[in-house]
Amino acid sequence: MPLSPAFVPSVAPISSVSRSSFVSSVRPVAYHAAQLPSYASRVSHSVVKCSWKPLDITSENFESDVLKSDKPVLVDFYAEWCGPCKLMSPLMDWAATEFKGKLKVVKVDTDKDDVLIDTYSIRGLPTFAVFKDGEAFGVREGAMGKPALEDYILKYAPEVA
Repeated sequence: MPLSPAFVPSVAPISSVSRSSFVSSVRPVAYHAAQLPSYASRVSHSVVKCSWKPLDITSENFESDVLKSDKPVLVDFYAEWCGPCKLMSPLMDWAATEFKGKLKVVKVDTDKDDVLIDTYSIRGLPTFAVFKDGEAFGVREGAMGKPALEDYILKYAPEVA
C-alpha cells in the first residue's frame, strides 16, 4: 500500500472533515513509519569524524589549562554579543577538531572575565593568541577566514602540522 503524505486527510469538503476522520487518516502513516527499518540498521560502518569543541576558560583555570599546558593553546577572547566572534565560532570548532591532540583550543568570554582582559590588554574582539610555555605569541584582533586561521596557527605553532 503506498504511503500518503503525513497529516493530509483524504480529499473532502472542509465541513465533512472532523477531528476523528483527521486522526484516523494519520494512523496509517504512523503505522507504516513504525514498520520502517530501525535507524541503527541504516547506519554505515564507515569512519565517523567526531567534532571537538573549544573549552570555556576563566581566570580561575587559565593558569592550569593555558599557561601550564604541555601543548600550544589557541585562545579566542570573545563576547556573546559580538558579530565577528559569532562568525569565528564554527572555525574555532574546526580548529579544535583539525588539530585535536596537538593544539588545545579554548575560549574566554570577555564579558565574564575582567581579569584576563586587563592582563592581556584586550581592546578589540575577537582577539586571538597562541600560548606556548606560558607566553602569548601573535596576538591578533579581528575575524579571519579558514585559510587565514590555519596559516595563523601554523605560523605560531608549527609543531601542530
